[in-house]
This record gives sequence, structure tokens and C-alpha cells, in this order.
Amino acid sequence: MKVNRLVSTCILISVCLVSTFSQTVPGVASADQGAGFVNLELAGSTSGSFFEELTSVPEGRALLAMTTPDYPVTPGDIYTLSFLKGTNAASQSLVVENDYRVNMAVFGILNARGQSFIDFKRKVEETVARGYPGSSPQLIIRSTGIFEIQVVGEVANAGLTQSWGLARLSSLYSSYKTAYSSERQVGIRSANGSERSYDLFKARRAGDLSQDPYLLPGDMVVISNAERRVSITGEVIMPGQYQLLPGEELPALVFQYAKGFTDLADSSRIRITRLVSEESSVGKLIYVDGSKNGGMNGHLNNLDSVIIASRQDFLPIVYFEGAVGVGKPVSGDTAESPDVSNKVPYLFHPGALLSTAVLAMRNQFSAISDIKKAYLRRAADGEIIPVNLESFLHRFDFSDDIALQANDVIIVPFRQFFVSVSGAVYSPGRYPYVPDRSWAYYVSLAGGVNEELNNGKHQFIFDIDGKPRSISELIQPEDRILIPANSFLYNFGRVSSILTTTISITSLALGIYQLSR
Repeated sequence: MKVNRLVSTCILISVCLVSTFSQTVPGVASADQGAGFVNLELAGSTSGSFFEELTSVPEGRALLAMTTPDYPVTPGDIYTLSFLKGTNAASQSLVVENDYRVNMAVFGILNARGQSFIDFKRKVEETVARGYPGSSPQLIIRSTGIFEIQVVGEVANAGLTQSWGLARLSSLYSSYKTAYSSERQVGIRSANGSERSYDLFKARRAGDLSQDPYLLPGDMVVISNAERRVSITGEVIMPGQYQLLPGEELPALVFQYAKGFTDLADSSRIRITRLVSEESSVGKLIYVDGSKNGGMNGHLNNLDSVIIASRQDFLPIVYFEGAVGVGKPVSGDTAESPDVSNKVPYLFHPGALLSTAVLAMRNQFSAISDIKKAYLRRAADGEIIPVNLESFLHRFDFSDDIALQANDVIIVPFRQFFVSVSGAVYSPGRYPYVPDRSWAYYVSLAGGVNEELNNGKHQFIFDIDGKPRSISELIQPEDRILIPANSFLYNFGRVSSILTTTISITSLALGIYQLSR
């Protein structure tokens, strides 16, 4: 007998599951037909939008409702009731009406208002078990109901939206809020006319779900304007913008909202930027010494900005100046012209070495930074100390390291990226350097060799220091290319006029001499 009862129960459960995931009730739209929305935050979605159309199957929403102990019975819910009639399995669909009544046919009508599904499930199964002892009744959710919520107040667009039984107030607020919406006073006006205000900040910060209730059919959500929005930045544990309640001032902002000072905070230098004040139309700065008893007293206005200073602000500083933080590496057939000089500060602890600063600033150097020819200028006496930063960056040679002093300036010159072409070319001048090019490339940029001036047999190349280089080598930045005027006809033409003049003068002198005799 026990075996038969076990087999019957298994059959009943199978029928129940099959009917849940395969049946539909005529005239009832399913969620995949665009009928409902879900609290996506509770469902594990990362979209964050309360009104995004469901992409999951309806059964997923039903399973979530059945595994949530406090899921409320909601008008529009559709349940499947399965039980045994003797040895035969029977099932029927139950629909929650707008007034929360559920017609169970031969078992009567039950009122489910104010009940969770778990409680209602127990009640239904007990009712069936009394009518049919040993029938092993089972009640499960086939699909969840949806209902409309009205949203008004400080919102982008007021109106109606769809919700369901596991949607919380915070989800709707996140989708409707503006920059001026208050999360401290969000009201719900119930269908019975009662009103209550909720503090969503407490729900978000402390996890107080009593301040973030489920939405119910007929609810109207009223979002009010935030009275005081104050920001706090700097050396606090949780910087951000907060909405203060009446009576809450600077101590509450620092210790209650921002969770207190960090280890680096300098509480004696608290700065308040007040955008709007009675004394000035353009606001003012207020400095507060929070290290003294009573020093943090004072009223905070709407839009005040509080900055907690850092003790590291007193660290000594040096500057990297010149070709730092500018320019891009040269690549392809394009060359970068030197950018304007830049100045980048670097904070250090007393006793730090130049190499430490250089390694920390390595991302500030680019192809236009001449790190080999850098130098340090002492702020104290103006002494100039040449430093080869390449030895620190690429060879890790720290033998010439230098201790930093406050306000030292490390000058990094710009590398030059030009090549000069002169002599027997049509357009002599300076041309942008392009890597991996021979002398002929730059001569072509200069219009080519003037064959009337050059016989094409001689070219001279000099590096940046004036030393000759082989014409078989690739051109380097600041090389100079000289195409000499060595054509015989050109050189003869240059001296022919001189020879002609000389011969004429000589002939004239001889003629005068002959006449004088």
C-alpha cells in the first residue's frame, strides 16, 4: 500500500510540473508576449532598468516567486492545483481575481488578500486534503500576475508603468529619478488611501528592506525633490554626493555618510565651497579646523562641496619640464613635430633619489624626449647638473644618482626630428625625419638633384655633431645632406666670365702700352 501511495505521489508531481511548463490559460497573455516586467535587480540582471522588457521565459519568473518566501499573492497569478482522486491524477487551474478571491470549484472560494504564496499554498492544500483525504495535493505557480503603478513627482516623465509581485520600490526609483530626486523621502500612496514615506538611502546603505517595500497593485509612487544635496571628496572613506536630512550637518556628513577620515586626512584643513551664499552671488570658500573641539560646527547649504585635505599635500615637490607628457612615438611615414613644453609635478618623500622619480615618470617620456641630454637645475643655487636619464630607464645604472631637493627642476629637451638638405638641389631646406630612409629619399623631398650643378657622383652626409657619415647608412635625426655643385660646365661657367674680363683687361693694357711707345 505504501508503495502504491509513493508511486501515486510521483505521478501527481510529474503531472503538476508538466502542466506548469506546458499549459496556457485561454485569454491570458504570457510574459514573452510583452505582458510584464520584473525587478531585474532581484532576478540577478545587471541591466539595472526596472522597465526593461523581460527576456527570460515566464517559467523563470514563476520559479523565482516560488523560491521567495515572502512572494505575495498577486491578482493575475495563475496556479496549478494537482491532487489524486482515488488512483487517478487530477489538476485544475486557479486564477487570483482582482479582489484576491480564488475560485477552487468544488472546494469553494478562498480569499488570498494579504497572504504570501507560501501561506496560501498551505491553506489550499489543507482544504483539498480535508475534502479528499490521502489525495496528496500540490499547488505551484504557473505564471505571475502583473499590474500597473502610477509614478508622479520629481521624475522625467510621470505616468503608468507595469510591475509584478517581487518588484521593490528602489527599482522603480532608479529608473525614474532625476538629478534632483530625493531618495530620502519616497512616498507610496496605497489603493486604500493610506500613505507612507520611505528612506531608500537607509535601504541601500544598511540593507533595511523595511525601507524598500514590494510594490502592490494600485500603488502610486510619489518622488519628491531633494532638499539638500552635498558632496564630500578627499580623504574620507566613502566620498560621494549625499542627501542630508534636516538637522544633519558637517559631522553627520563626515562620520555617518562618508564613514570618517582616512589615515592621511588632515582634519585641520577642511574646505567648504559654497556655490550660493547670502553674502556673495558667486559663492565663497569656508575653511574649517575640524581638529579642534567644536570646529566642525556650522550649517551646510544645498550644493555645498566639502573637501578633506591630505597630509601628503605638504610633501616636497620637484618638476619635470620640457618634453614630458607630450608628443607621440614616430611611426610609419609620418613624423611628429615637437610639441609645446610641458611641466609635470612629482611629489616625493625627503631622501628620495632622482632615479626613483624618473622610473615613476617613465610613461611621461616619448620619442621626442631627449633623455640623454637632460639636466637638473637646483632651486637653491641654480646649479646645473647634467643627467643621463637613459642610464636609469634602460640600463638600470644608478652610479650617478642624485638626491632630490625641494623645487628642483629636471629639464628634458626635445629631440629634433629634421634633416637638412643643401647644395645642388631645387628646394634646399629642412625636412621632417622619417625612420629607415636613405639620403636619396630626402634629396627627392628637396626636389631632386639639379643636374646642371651636380654630375651625380658626389654626396656628403654629416651627423648632428658635424662628423662625416657614410652614404650607405640610413639617415638619422638632424643629419645634414650636402649635394656639391661639381658639374664641369657649371664650374667652368662660374669662372668663364672672370677669365673673359681678365683677358679683356690684359688686352686693353697691352694696346695702351703699344700706343704709348
